Amino acid sequence: MYLLRGILPWMSMKAKDTKTKYKMIMEKKISTPAEFLTKGFPNELALFINYAKGLKFEEKPDYKYLKGLLTTARKNNKIEMDGVYDWTIKPTINNMALELPTSQKVETVKPKEKEKEK
Repeated sequence: MYLLRGILPWMSMKAKDTKTKYKMIMEKKISTPAEFLTKGFPNELALFINYAKGLKFEEKPDYKYLKGLLTTARKNNKIEMDGVYDWTIKPTINNMALELPTSQKVETVKPKEKEKEK
């Protein structure tokens, strides 16, 4: 979810010492519903997180089930597996602007469009 949102509710928590901070983070992680973390994203992600949270430490995950959740989310959202990933795309001004939070976006005008305005 961090890669999708860029932030998580327990990030930047402050405490008087490291032990207290880690305890606060643990409590926040436990108390934050998966549905809150995945709001605005496919429901399958909440199912994935809830499944993982429910596993016992020594329990082996059902990878077939988890892969099925991700496949369903991909198909329902018409995401093609083209082998191109965000981290393999060479940054350009246009795709960098898409990644900025709305408050930081800047309007980009191509030189030809700017000439037409005159």
